[in-house]
Amino acid sequence: MYHSKTQQGFTLIELIVVIVILGILSATVAPKFIDISGDAIAAQVKQQYAAYQTEAKFFYLQAVIDNKLEGDQAVTSSIGTTILRDGHPYEHDQSLNLFLNSFATLSVSLGANDPCPNNYCWKTDISDTPMDTGTFVGASGGRGVVVWPKGYTYNQRCKFVIADNNIHDIATSDC
Repeated sequence: MYHSKTQQGFTLIELIVVIVILGILSATVAPKFIDISGDAIAAQVKQQYAAYQTEAKFFYLQAVIDNKLEGDQAVTSSIGTTILRDGHPYEHDQSLNLFLNSFATLSVSLGANDPCPNNYCWKTDISDTPMDTGTFVGASGGRGVVVWPKGYTYNQRCKFVIADNNIHDIATSDC
């Protein structure tokens, strides 16, 4: 008696072809997904910078309401109290502590090539900090604040700078 054979699975060649096709797809798609983490860090840095700008505008409006637009003056709002210069947060950490301490850790002891161990780090000496547009020196001898994310160093271009006279810059090319 003759029994017909029914196919019970895939042949070895069919499996190899499928594996090769999956390999080619993953080789072309994977690099796009690998870069996403850097884009996410850059987006976070931009988000924190935008949050600073929003808070600075909020305090400026409060300074207008309180008629405190000249010189260094304390301004109190629903967010808290900070020192403004001519209605704007300025490079001094007393002016920026309220904002910075809400998400970052003061990191004075970190060297220029030490990675930030916290979610965000900040320090007040910005002299000769590398930025996407060149070296940022600040308007008055390098005074200001640099903020950078966890795992990155002061020397990398993944940060933002708040300096005197309401001068700011953001760098994300190394994120």
